[in-house]
Amino acid sequence: MSVNNVSGVGKTPKGGNTPNSREAMAMAQSQEAIPVKMPQGKGLSYLAREYGMSLDELCKLNGITKDYSPKADEVFYVIDKTKAEKNAAKELGAKIYETSGKYRGAVGKPEFDNLIEQITPKNVENVLKNYTKKESLINTITSEISSDADKRKKAVMKVYDALATAKKTPEAIKKRFEAELKDQFDGFGMVNTKKLDKILNNMMLSPKDLGDKIYRYADKHSAAVGDEEFETLIDLISPHNVEEVLKNYTKKESLINTITSEVGSTPNERKAAVMKVYDALATVKKTPKEKREELIDAVAEYDDEMMMTYLDGGEVTIEMIKKAIRNGCLAAEFFPVMCGTALGNMGVKLALDAVIDYLPAPTDVESIKGTDMNGDPIERHPSDSEPFSALAFKVMTDPFVGKLTFF
Repeated sequence: MSVNNVSGVGKTPKGGNTPNSREAMAMAQSQEAIPVKMPQGKGLSYLAREYGMSLDELCKLNGITKDYSPKADEVFYVIDKTKAEKNAAKELGAKIYETSGKYRGAVGKPEFDNLIEQITPKNVENVLKNYTKKESLINTITSEISSDADKRKKAVMKVYDALATAKKTPEAIKKRFEAELKDQFDGFGMVNTKKLDKILNNMMLSPKDLGDKIYRYADKHSAAVGDEEFETLIDLISPHNVEEVLKNYTKKESLINTITSEVGSTPNERKAAVMKVYDALATVKKTPKEKREELIDAVAEYDDEMMMTYLDGGEVTIEMIKKAIRNGCLAAEFFPVMCGTALGNMGVKLALDAVIDYLPAPTDVESIKGTDMNGDPIERHPSDSEPFSALAFKVMTDPFVGKLTFF
């Protein structure tokens, strides 16, 4: 836990219960209550969440209201429910392992099956993480070769489904898991659960750890995009975790840069991986369709054909949108903003494409008016037959060279 237990008590801000009165109240309700200090910048919800309590339970235990404002290092009493849940999960795992050795062909026996049924989205992660070090839970199930193969596969998928529900894992991972499970049972000899265990372990990674693993794998393997393990890691990026993966990715480069810089992989493999990340973020943000509508509303007035198509409920194509944006730029009334950074080579190609798509060509602007060497007014037209002319944007005098004109 990141909240430190304390043996003593500190000062309590004015307006709250005193630490001693809290202790009496907490002890009256539960002998399991322990004193902890509130970390800097954290609130009651954080404290409750860290110890698996509800906010109501925490407030009742300490005799405070939900709107109470705690101070750093203020003492509160908690009941560590996460520890109890971990111990219960560990005990369940121990019973499963013990029962598997009790019967020949345990999978399918009521006692064993009842224990597997007790694995839920709430406890599955603790069961897997605290299972015996001798083997994995999946190995325990699949190695019961005297049990029916379909029953063993069903028990394995019960564990997978519980974890997938808890972690909101994308459907693509289930397809990979089921395919690997089928391959193992279709083969000869004992089922090798190495890949199955790896998938489950990857599913339990935090968003930051998932990003770190993607970066390390790409750094270690040439042409990583397209590899089964790398693709599995990318498939684990979902609307549920994509923002945290992107925000906590290595500071050395962006996730998109990691993917696109794998030049040993095919362009299609890299583009597909990038789009998986995009689709996950687009789903959680639910903005692409709305933003497209906003863009069409903003630029429709610059192109009559697009305006009529839009009003008639027809399909507005990308070419129509680009044409309308260009018309707005030529009229100096619409100004697209491109985001990117040359340092990471991000958005540079899009900016260059935008110059071609939207900005005026020399033939799209009026003839340039200026003066000749004698100060007389002249015009220059965008034509190769015209004499050379340039815009001088800086004039300076150099002590060694003389007068310099920059154009």
